[in-house]
Amino acid sequence: MQGDSTAIGLQNQLRSIIGGTTSLAGSIGRLAQIGLEPGNDGNLTTSDTKLNTALGDLDSVKKLFTGLDSNGDASNNGFAQRIRSYIDGALSTDGRLTSRQSGLQKLIDNNNKQADELDARASLTETRLRARYTALDTQMSKLNGLSSYVTQQMAQLSK
Repeated sequence: MQGDSTAIGLQNQLRSIIGGTTSLAGSIGRLAQIGLEPGNDGNLTTSDTKLNTALGDLDSVKKLFTGLDSNGDASNNGFAQRIRSYIDGALSTDGRLTSRQSGLQKLIDNNNKQADELDARASLTETRLRARYTALDTQMSKLNGLSSYVTQQMAQLSK
């Protein structure tokens, strides 16, 4: 799926969520503050020191992940809430992944249909060519027989 706009869009949106902030957890507002940072390969890297320090305030860490904004601002919800909401939307019946999957399935179906049509045309062409070559072979046999007969008659006349 490298280069696929849907996959790249999903990846960028998830990066945006992971790199975002929230004000629900007090002094902890970013995942980087608890030692979770995106690595170059797309995976989250962990800083044990920061994580151990953050785990001293479990309520704030809990709010950082599962908190819901009391004003209804979904962009200020906890990270797990935002990721879940985004994934639910992407996987819903009218979500980006479902739409892309349907589009790819249509392409596959069209390619299969075109392949079937090409096979049918190739089969008809093969049948037509075999009939022509069979007729040609029959005609060549007749002409070879005629040639042998004429050669034989000419030999008889020469004697």
